[in-house]
Amino acid sequence: MTDPRIFRLPYPVRPASVHTAWARQESFEWFTKQGMLTNDADKAAFQSWDLTSLMGMSARGASANGVLMAANCLNFCGVVDDVYDGPRWKDATAARRGAERLCGVFEGEQDDWVLARGFAGVWSQLSAGRSPQWCARAAEHWRWYFECFEAESLLGQQELQISQQDYLDLRLRSGFTLAIFDWLEAAFDFETSERVQRVPEVRRMLELGALVVSVTNDVHSVEKEAIHGGTPNMVLLIERDEECSREEALERTCAWMRQQCAEIIKLDSRLADACLAAGVPLVEIEGAERVVRAMEDLISAGVPWGEATGRYRRLNKWQDPLLDGE
Repeated sequence: MTDPRIFRLPYPVRPASVHTAWARQESFEWFTKQGMLTNDADKAAFQSWDLTSLMGMSARGASANGVLMAANCLNFCGVVDDVYDGPRWKDATAARRGAERLCGVFEGEQDDWVLARGFAGVWSQLSAGRSPQWCARAAEHWRWYFECFEAESLLGQQELQISQQDYLDLRLRSGFTLAIFDWLEAAFDFETSERVQRVPEVRRMLELGALVVSVTNDVHSVEKEAIHGGTPNMVLLIERDEECSREEALERTCAWMRQQCAEIIKLDSRLADACLAAGVPLVEIEGAERVVRAMEDLISAGVPWGEATGRYRRLNKWQDPLLDGE
């Protein structure tokens, strides 16, 4: 387990939402009812991940249903990731077909596959009451995540032959953190406007924040992935490229994250001015500030969550109904 002191990120860890325990149980029961947790081992693994606490720390001021909705989104990705990491989806063709079936939910397609049915439920919760423009953006971020299944399958066959920059570009899509920002907006029941999303400084901050969250996960998961193989990881890429020890690679990875956080803080100091210069009305600037604050909480929450989670202590073997994605 990685020593949390190695991170030294500039954002304080804050208490989780008072609704976290309730949302944790409700989410577990929902996934069980949907048929995505089919045996005692899978149920124990799901509970040990405690992804709900990550959303509880990131959506501290949201309603109980808001925390639950965000938790269901993240827990779904946790289940899908572990199915994808299994042997059947090492086949890139199967990975692509699974992604196509999941994306079919956006077109209203009916699918008996348990993951497609489960995602239809998650998407219904997330998109309820949201504007068409917001739903289009959120769906695009989900598609990025699903469509990376095939790319990561192919990479797994190439023994990590990918550059650090290409890996970061992939992680912006495969890491689903940009999607998490959408979930947090929905949890807090607000929407950032398209005008805000187009401000270069806002876009840069969200992309940097997404990468910090994803690479924090890489630090936590490096030992599992070094043993398991097949999954690119920033720590392992630095270790390979810079011919250094694992300990040195961890230090350099965390130093890189602190550099990104420093740039976020610098951009944040002129966020309002940048929005005004881009013609964003004052009433919409509040949305930009709210999503940045939620992003900061997500970054800080990743450190204690990664220290406590059981997600990287078990190579999960999910049952065949979940794997039937070809």
